[in-house]
Amino acid sequence: MTPQQQLEAHERLRRRLPPAQPISKAGCALPLVLAGLVMFFLFLSPRTCVMHLATEDQLALDAVNKCEVAREHLGNDIKPAWAGCTNGKSSCSDFRNGSSSWRFPVSGSKARAQLRFSATKRKGKWKLSSVVLQLDEDHMIDAMECRLIEIPD
Repeated sequence: MTPQQQLEAHERLRRRLPPAQPISKAGCALPLVLAGLVMFFLFLSPRTCVMHLATEDQLALDAVNKCEVAREHLGNDIKPAWAGCTNGKSSCSDFRNGSSSWRFPVSGSKARAQLRFSATKRKGKWKLSSVVLQLDEDHMIDAMECRLIEIPD
């Protein structure tokens, strides 16, 4: 086949094929963003989604729910709130020892508050060091001692 014939054959083939369409990156963005959000809420942020509560989180919530003063201010069945910021850290030197310090929103039938707690893990058992409910700028509840604390100005 001569070069001229090759060029003509290529031109005939090109006319038969539909024109190439560029891949739209914008079309892929929305599904990727949605998939990322689903992954974040399902797997990376269990404390916010309340899908799983670590042992130390549950100990702190149990201490709050046992406190009569906390129930008077927040209402019954105090549990993690569905909206709000969670932050903190947990660290383990091995499976039997570690520490945890977290803050997350909780709500009851009457009101909301920020729950802050610290705990240490020794020989596989968690022990709370502090559990505090921040009601507002002027009031907090020490759930371990079950008492209301007024914060001076």
